[in-house]
Amino acid sequence: MQPEYGWSAEIGVKQGFKIGGFKAFLDVAYFWTEYRNMMDFVYTLPIDKDSLNNGDYDIQTLVSRSGFQSQNIGRAKVTGWDFSLSGAGNIGKFDFTLLTGYTYTNPIDPDFDPLVDTTGSFKGSNLLKYRSQHMFKNDIQIDYKKFSIGFSSRFTSYMENIDLRFEEPLIYELLTPNTPLYNNPALYVLPGLKEYRTKHKHDGWQHDFRMSYKISKELKASIIINNFFNQEFMSRPGYVEGPRMFTMQVVMKF
Repeated sequence: MQPEYGWSAEIGVKQGFKIGGFKAFLDVAYFWTEYRNMMDFVYTLPIDKDSLNNGDYDIQTLVSRSGFQSQNIGRAKVTGWDFSLSGAGNIGKFDFTLLTGYTYTNPIDPDFDPLVDTTGSFKGSNLLKYRSQHMFKNDIQIDYKKFSIGFSSRFTSYMENIDLRFEEPLIYELLTPNTPLYNNPALYVLPGLKEYRTKHKHDGWQHDFRMSYKISKELKASIIINNFFNQEFMSRPGYVEGPRMFTMQVVMKF
């Protein structure tokens, strides 16, 4: 394995402005990154089709001897742009704070060959694995005297391309789909993942809520609700984000 190296460049503009009592900064940037000898996890298979058909390996031995390892996969290019808006202001006796942003990323393999590179679930695409192309975040807070209320939202688009071995049997290229062995759960990293990803393909939103009261200069009490709408969301294969969670917090400054 060779060291991974690359370069990156970014150009952008940041502009401040004021509308009434609202002061803000708008930041827009374009970025470009390229890698050589990029490292990624690749599944290693210690057997061939003839060995499988001859019964040289049972399923338990096959699974225990195979696995993912870090290998050089070649070049990669990541381009995209980022937009963010941050500001604060007031409407009457209410103070507002805003932070919002959107990022678009296009991570590709410039040397992609659909006849050779067949290990991705997004077949025929040069999109790099485990990347989300669209990300959005927004946070708004309103303060009134000793009270404060905040609401934040995050969106991560569907991870189109993952390793096909997470959705199909570990040795899918050695099997025929209509054979019983193809559907044996013992050959799946996460049985049912493909169906789960299809069902929750558009569930990329998460929302949090917070409310606080400043009891005194030194003491503040807060209620925080993470995943406010109890949205079921998988940020990466096999990792389901936590359900709605309530937190009560008291902060004291000395």
